Amino acid sequence: MLSKRNINLQPFDTDIPESLKQKYSLNGLQIRNFGLDISDLEINFNKYTSGIITTQILFKCLRDEKGEELSNKLLWELPIGKRIEILFRLAILSIDHYQDYELKCKNDSCLQEFGINIIKSEIIDFITKNNNSEITSVQISDFKLLLRKPNGLDQLKWSNTKYKNAHEAIIDFILTLINNKKELENDDAIKKIISTSKDISLALDEIDPLVNLKTTLKCPYCDWMDDYFIDLNEFALFLLSDIQKNLLYTIHSLAIFYHWSERDIVALPGWRRNYYLKLIESEVGN
Repeated sequence: MLSKRNINLQPFDTDIPESLKQKYSLNGLQIRNFGLDISDLEINFNKYTSGIITTQILFKCLRDEKGEELSNKLLWELPIGKRIEILFRLAILSIDHYQDYELKCKNDSCLQEFGINIIKSEIIDFITKNNNSEITSVQISDFKLLLRKPNGLDQLKWSNTKYKNAHEAIIDFILTLINNKKELENDDAIKKIISTSKDISLALDEIDPLVNLKTTLKCPYCDWMDDYFIDLNEFALFLLSDIQKNLLYTIHSLAIFYHWSERDIVALPGWRRNYYLKLIESEVGN
């Protein structure tokens, strides 16, 4: 349940797959910043897998067009790329100050760490313009496979499955996502197609690019150009975790000084909490 105070819901523009909109009678979305409600402190960023934490956060911060809670099933059935997009945009909406995404140069003679501002890069345009088609046609060898985008339920299943090696995992991924199995002979035939193909990784990337987002960057220290994977999901969780830590620090500081309850402190607008913190710093400094 959300607290009764105003939690500043605002319209959230994103393309939800048409099949899910019809299934769950969804006509629009609203969102609130993370860190505004006492329930946000319930998120344990260290206990669960990223898929579970992502679902928990989306459940707390997303609402339908009427302001009602969304079904957990809907959140799990969203494509992974759509979940990543929403989570990242939520993190950007919620933070007070932005942090760069940290990378390390791949040039062995350099290996310097450097950061990129995703908001100011072309990556942000790629995120907001993510292809919303539900089925992707991928050519593997002589066969055209129709693959649906992986969703949160697939992610949950795969994370709980122990594979002998990466190849076995990829075969299971493809078999799970194939939408035109009836046109092919059987699973064994499909496995043979996948096993003899050199384009498997490309096929997976084409299905939902945000899942394994890759971009070419130049090292600012040595000008070395190379490809880098950007884990937007983990970065968004890092930013949201930082928001929670800052909120806990604020609660600790104000509770010690003013003896207010956790709930009362979280109910205060952010600007008032920050002002009280400055007053405490001034008192302590003197």
